[in-house]
Amino acid sequence: MHETAQSIAPDSRVLYVDINPVAVVASNEILIGNPHCHAIQADLTRPQLILDALTDSDLATTIDLDQPTALLYCAVLHMIPDDRIADVVAPIRDRLVPGSAMVISHASTAVTDLFGESSVSAAKGVFRTQAATEVTARTDEQIMALFDDMTLMPPGLVSLSDWRPELSDPDPYASTPTRSPIHGAAGTR
Repeated sequence: MHETAQSIAPDSRVLYVDINPVAVVASNEILIGNPHCHAIQADLTRPQLILDALTDSDLATTIDLDQPTALLYCAVLHMIPDDRIADVVAPIRDRLVPGSAMVISHASTAVTDLFGESSVSAAKGVFRTQAATEVTARTDEQIMALFDDMTLMPPGLVSLSDWRPELSDPDPYASTPTRSPIHGAAGTR
């Protein structure tokens, strides 16, 4: 992601957050020589600890939430149960200043319509046993609520296969393209 941002704006600053210490070490090795990018080990379900980490001297120069910031929750929030989702998203989202953006891609309840209850149940079982994680698909209304008072950019909350398709080439790996059950949107302050 940092390559894309820095190809457009070379001074873009990027902070990766991962719970896996091996992924963080590997990421920081890749980022050697790039003073604007860092990876930290943190648990996204504990956002206050992430906010606290941003006051660290090294990280404070990477991400300054008093400046416009883009916050990306890509394919992770469906791992958070309903009773915790607002507490995970709100603390950092609410710190975003005008000019900031938040991006969410999230498993939609449309997954059941596309692939059937038994296939979805089997996939959830794999996550449950292999990653000790429960997947929670959400309705568009539930996903929209995560944006709170942010203004969604066009085309709004849609299937990822419908997100600005004119900017993408067809998927060369899809023999019979199916609409994505992952829905996404970008909101701005």
